[in-house]
Amino acid sequence: MKRFLSATAPRSFCFRVVLSAFLSLLLLPPFAGAARAEVVVGTLPTGWSERTPHHESIDRYFVYQEKGTVLAELLIFEEMLPRAYTPEEYLEALKKNSMPSFAEYDPLEDEPIRMHDRDALLHRFHFSNQRDTLKAEVYVFVEGETGHVFLFDTTETWFKRLQPKFRSFAETVLQFSDSPKPEPTPKPVEPTPEPVKPEPTPEPVKPEPTPEPEPTPEPTPEPVKPDPTPEPGKLPEFKPDDELPAFEDEEGFLQSENEILLITIPEGAEEKERNDEMVTLEGPDESQIIVALYESPDAAAAKIAEETEGMRKHGTSTLECGDRAATTVLYSERVKGTGSFAVLIVTWKDSGAVVAVRMPSAKYAGASQWVKEMLCSVEILE
Repeated sequence: MKRFLSATAPRSFCFRVVLSAFLSLLLLPPFAGAARAEVVVGTLPTGWSERTPHHESIDRYFVYQEKGTVLAELLIFEEMLPRAYTPEEYLEALKKNSMPSFAEYDPLEDEPIRMHDRDALLHRFHFSNQRDTLKAEVYVFVEGETGHVFLFDTTETWFKRLQPKFRSFAETVLQFSDSPKPEPTPKPVEPTPEPVKPEPTPEPVKPEPTPEPEPTPEPTPEPVKPDPTPEPGKLPEFKPDDELPAFEDEEGFLQSENEILLITIPEGAEEKERNDEMVTLEGPDESQIIVALYESPDAAAAKIAEETEGMRKHGTSTLECGDRAATTVLYSERVKGTGSFAVLIVTWKDSGAVVAVRMPSAKYAGASQWVKEMLCSVEILE
C-alpha cells in the first residue's frame, strides 16, 4: 500500500480516426452561392492552441491542454449547401448522413440557442474511440446557403468541468465576419461656461480674541485588577487565548486542483509521510492509514487497480454517512513471514478521493468503530 505515491495522468486524446467520419458532412458538392459570412477566430484563452487540420475538409482545428496533456479538441467545419436550410433541417441532415458514422453514436439532446445574433442549434451525443466513452457538443449555424459546425469533444468524465470553456470559446473567441461592431460612444459636448461676474470685495472682519484653552484633566487610570489568588493546595489556572480557526477549515487535509478533502483522523494517529497527493499515517490497532486525493476519479481508479492487483476481494458495501455516500471494498493479502492483512479501500462518487486502511486481519473486527467514525468525518468540497 505504500505505492500510493502519484496520480495517473489522463491519457492524451487521439480522436482523428473517429472524427474522420464527420469530415464529409452532408457529402454535397460545392455550390456557388451569394456572399457569405466567415468564421473569425479571436485571441485564444489560456490552455487553447491551434494545430494543423489533419483533413482538408476541416477549416480550423484547436486543442485544449492542462499540464501538457490534451483534454479536449474543437473542429470548425464550413459547407456550401444546395439551398437555404433552416438550422433544424441542417441538423437533421447531419444526424442522417454523418452522425451514425461515429462509433457507438448515442444522441442525447437538442437545444435551440441564440448566439452571435443568430438562431442556432446545440446537439450533444456520446460516442467511442474504442477506448473511452466520449461526449461531444455540436453548434450548428446556417448562413443563407452556408452551413457552419463547431464540434467540441472530450471524455465523459471531463465533459462537465470543460463544458463552460466550450461555451465561452463559441461565444467570445469565435465570431462571424458580418457581425456588427459596436458603435463608439460619442463624447459628451461640454457646455460653454458663462462668464463669471466679479464679486465685490468684502470688508475685512476684525478677528475676535481667542480665549485661552482650559486645561484638560488627565484621565483617571483604571485600577489594576489583582491576579486571582489560587486556592490553597492548587496551582494557578491557565486560561488560553481565543482559539484560532482550524487548519482544516481553510485549506483542508489535502487539496487538488478540483477538490478539497477534510477528514478527522483517529486519536493517536501519527503522520509519517506527505506529498501533494497523499498522506501516510500510523493508526490504532497496528494500522496504516493512507489518505489520497487524485486529479480525477479515473486517476484514482487506475491507482487502486494497480495497488490491489493480486489481492483477494471479500466484498463491497455502501456507507451512508458523512458528506456523501462512500463505496467500501474489503481485500486481504498474505505476506510471507508476516501474516494476513485486511485492506479496506474507500472511494466517493465523482471524486478523486481515496482512503485506505491496512491492518492485521485479526485486528479488523475490533477496529470497525474508529474506522467508521473516520470515514463518516470525510467532507469533499469542490
